[in-house]
Amino acid sequence: MDDLQARLAAALAGRYTIEREIGRGGMSIVFLAFDPSLGRQVAIKVLRPELAASLGPERFLDETKVAARLNHPYILKLHEGGEARGLLYYSMPFVEGETLRQRLARQRRLPLPDALRIAQEVAEALDHAHRQNVIHRDIKPENILFEEGHAVVSDFGIAKAIIEAGNRRTIPGIVLGTVDYMSPEQEHGIEELDGRTDIYSLGLVLYEMLVGHTPGPDSAIDSLTGRRPDVPVSVVRVLRMALARDRANRFATATEFFAALQALTVARPVDSQRPLWKIGAALGGVAAVAVIAWAIGRPTPPPPLDPTHIAVLPFEDRSTNGELRQVAEGMTDELVQELAQVEALHVPSLRQIKALQTNGVSMDSVLHTLAVGTYVEGSLTGTSTHPRLDARLVDASSREILASFQFDRPRGDLLHVRDELIADLARELRERLGHQVSLQTSRAEATNVEAWVLQQRSQELSEYARQIGMQGDGTSSRRAFDQADSLAARAAELDAHWAEPVLRRGWIAWSRAVVAASGETNSAAGRNQQVARIRDGLRFAEEAVRRNPGDARALELRGFLRFHLWEHVPVAEGGDSLLAAAEQDLRSAVRDNPASARAWWTLSQLLSSARGEHLEAEAAARKALEKDAYLAEAEQIHVQLYSSTLARGAFEDADHWCREGQTRFPDDPNFLECRITVLGWTGRTPSDLGAAERELKRLDTIPMLDAGRSYREMQVVSILARSGQRDSARSWMHAILRRDPDEGVDLPAASVYVLLGEPDSALATLATLLRAQPNWREYVANHYWFRALQQDPRFIALTTASTPGRR
Repeated sequence: MDDLQARLAAALAGRYTIEREIGRGGMSIVFLAFDPSLGRQVAIKVLRPELAASLGPERFLDETKVAARLNHPYILKLHEGGEARGLLYYSMPFVEGETLRQRLARQRRLPLPDALRIAQEVAEALDHAHRQNVIHRDIKPENILFEEGHAVVSDFGIAKAIIEAGNRRTIPGIVLGTVDYMSPEQEHGIEELDGRTDIYSLGLVLYEMLVGHTPGPDSAIDSLTGRRPDVPVSVVRVLRMALARDRANRFATATEFFAALQALTVARPVDSQRPLWKIGAALGGVAAVAVIAWAIGRPTPPPPLDPTHIAVLPFEDRSTNGELRQVAEGMTDELVQELAQVEALHVPSLRQIKALQTNGVSMDSVLHTLAVGTYVEGSLTGTSTHPRLDARLVDASSREILASFQFDRPRGDLLHVRDELIADLARELRERLGHQVSLQTSRAEATNVEAWVLQQRSQELSEYARQIGMQGDGTSSRRAFDQADSLAARAAELDAHWAEPVLRRGWIAWSRAVVAASGETNSAAGRNQQVARIRDGLRFAEEAVRRNPGDARALELRGFLRFHLWEHVPVAEGGDSLLAAAEQDLRSAVRDNPASARAWWTLSQLLSSARGEHLEAEAAARKALEKDAYLAEAEQIHVQLYSSTLARGAFEDADHWCREGQTRFPDDPNFLECRITVLGWTGRTPSDLGAAERELKRLDTIPMLDAGRSYREMQVVSILARSGQRDSARSWMHAILRRDPDEGVDLPAASVYVLLGEPDSALATLATLLRAQPNWREYVANHYWFRALQQDPRFIALTTASTPGRR
């Protein structure tokens, strides 16, 4: 018996019988002991004496009491913490099973289903602890044990107890947390940690279970499928989000991580000989459940409740002393009102819910009576100066958590913070509901289960391909696009009357065109590849129309692709006819399906950029905003509202959409540049000039905007011309044109000539532009910049052309 064991045995005599040492780590030594009062063995962890000597025992014991309140099947219960003769210890149940570290030492890599199940159980444990405001801070294989086949997490709250007791992040000679599993914020010594640090650590553990080691600082998560071919892209996407370096880009809560892992759970076949299950095994969550329900010869279940019928349950006040009770009540009511404004949603009022709750009626009965498909529940914690909102979207039939959200506002006026929290939550809920509605709609339309599963897989793969393609990984992107297209093609063969797989192939072709354009921005090869992909998409759109001539989605796809092909087809080769056909398709699509936000948005883009009809374009964009129930097209719609109001000279409206876009979509290049653009179109004072020059310098620091500096400089030149500094404006503009002759600034240059009072130069510049871009005629003819030229016969001749098929 060593000195520490003898010292501990003497200190705990009468309370525990110390039997032997069973493990040790960086902060503690573990002993097996017998608890006579309970008649069972326990594990006792004793902090290393050098660590205990530097801590304040009162704070340590307070924190262990908080951790001891955790009660969850996947959390190893902490019985008690104590101090005896200068030793700090805590006791817990003795688990005879091995740790995850021991299992990895045996197997190195775990089967995919096992790894996902373990991660899911740990995430469930984290979710429970985080809801009690307990963060683990040291998730690693050594702290994950196995009991009766399930993962249990040990040492909850111990790192926090040591931090609080020591009143600093590190104690000399001791690292709190394990370096290989630390989150970036832990590595950087950030004191205000939240549950996302545990999410990152669990992501590392999941990666190690699949690959055999942690990814390391230079390893790409996307390479996982190369190391483990049986790992689907969906797992990579979940890992990429869990392991985001910036915690703002991770899963917001462990509930959300748990839900994502749950959706990856592999369905187990009833009859392994049936090929259907080989396909179904690649998908989890809703898809797998649908496969089981469809494939097994059981009675057909009742149709699912409509997720667009959504109830908001009264938010709970969990703040200290109930100081947020009235705020919680007000936020519940505000969220009801916010969601009720969305045309596609059906939201019962709080009055209806409360009226049904009379006489002790349970909430389950209330939800059943209201026939809601989903409901929102939430709670407020924190204080009036630092409120936090936690909310969940729940399936009313299965009680499955579809999504969870956490919003934190550290400071600010409480009423303003309340409004922000509700606006953020409403947006998140709408996006998640869109996913549920899409799944339910496609399930209802498909008549072949295998086709439906293949279609879901294709959609997932194509999104992954687009993402990595935009990041510059052309080879992997092409391979993933090929696989996605192949899956959709097979789905179309299996379900000959279902249009969605054919539509999916059309949208895959468009995504390939977008990736091609991003990779070869100014090359003829890139443009030719883009055109070829658009033509591929059009063939699928035509096939979808043939399958169902009245399908508004098929007309929308065809109109969308015809419009974008028109951008590359000269007038002499039928460009005007193509544009007219695109407009006819889009108008038919919004007539037959007025709820299609994408069709309204594309029509708006066509009317503005091709026709120059900015007022009608704005009306169509506003219609798109109204119909975009699930915010699938929100960013593009905001860009279109900004550009159409700007183009018709409604500068106050344009400034409004600019500011809203900067808040909602801060990384969109249109909104990064919108402030300098509005100044360039309107500015005329020294103050405006100074603001534009400062904005120009700020934008120069953003790498993604490297290519657009000439355009931004032209905005400053416009202010110089408008303010009367004509020589400076002319000199700077000519310098830009000499320096960057291929930067495509002929249009703003022509506008500057108009401001300088040089219509001949403006017309000559426009003539050069329209020889190269004849499709821009109507746009230029109606452009705000050229109002002063619109009665000039030369300008009319330049911008007038026949428009076959025009309505």
